[in-house]
Amino acid sequence: MLYGIFQRRKTGQFRLSKSCGGLIQANGAITQQNRSFYNTNQHLSGKDSVQSSEEKVGAFTRIIEAMGFTGPLKYSRWKIKVAALRMYTCCVEKTDYEEFFNRCQMPDTLNSWFLVAQLHVWMCLLRMKQEGRTGKYMCRYIVHCMWEDVEQRGKVMGINSVVLKEDLRTMVENFYAALFGYDEGILSDDHVLAAALWRNLFNKNCEDPRHLELLVEYVRKQVQHLDALSGEDLLLTGEVIAVVMDLFTDMEILCDLLEASSRRHVPVYLILDEKYLKHFVEMCNKMALTQDNFPNMRIRCLSGDTYYSKA
Repeated sequence: MLYGIFQRRKTGQFRLSKSCGGLIQANGAITQQNRSFYNTNQHLSGKDSVQSSEEKVGAFTRIIEAMGFTGPLKYSRWKIKVAALRMYTCCVEKTDYEEFFNRCQMPDTLNSWFLVAQLHVWMCLLRMKQEGRTGKYMCRYIVHCMWEDVEQRGKVMGINSVVLKEDLRTMVENFYAALFGYDEGILSDDHVLAAALWRNLFNKNCEDPRHLELLVEYVRKQVQHLDALSGEDLLLTGEVIAVVMDLFTDMEILCDLLEASSRRHVPVYLILDEKYLKHFVEMCNKMALTQDNFPNMRIRCLSGDTYYSKA
């Protein structure tokens, strides 16, 4: 039985997804708060996990990679590319852009969409860089998928090809500048991360500092959530389903989750309030479910102000 404990703050956060499932954790809407900035990097950032463990490779692999080729990977390349496409799709299709546009005072444009998408892509890149050479290969393909998607969206919107080319060049420059700022922020305290978000998402214009504070906490918690996911699951599938509920007694939803985990082999994470866990157990008993019915599902519980997992 493995336990991973961190403090859970009782605050609101940005709503990410309109549904209950997704790669990024989604479990609440923004609420109003009155408090000063605090440091969350001690328990909510990827500070200790940004740097991936060094991977031992042979001389032949080092030579061919020095020549610009990709050496042998842990999994087949086509599986990694499929997983990368799925992960990118989760980033762009399960994000509530309207929520971000409203809170960050952003116009509804292609560039605004890109700024929100790149934030979530960065969080995924941050996680996958921890998986060694295979994870870095997946990162490259995630970015490749992103640029293809941006270009295609620009064409669908009818943007002039010359203008689109110039916009893409600007986006590329801003993307890597944003990655540098976000990396620095996640390794530092909340003030540095807030500055990066203020420059990139808020365009240096934030009338309500509480929105910036909530976004900082949102990013910290999403990074922590991604760090808790299995690297092997992400490399092979590129997606997981995360359901956060206080009281879970809906049999239809559970059947859908069981189908996803057993037939489609999508990892499923259930995050429940321990106080109401008995109702979930009673529902499982009524459905005659046993441990064998949860081959690819992990159930995690919230107990008071602490969070722990059982594996």
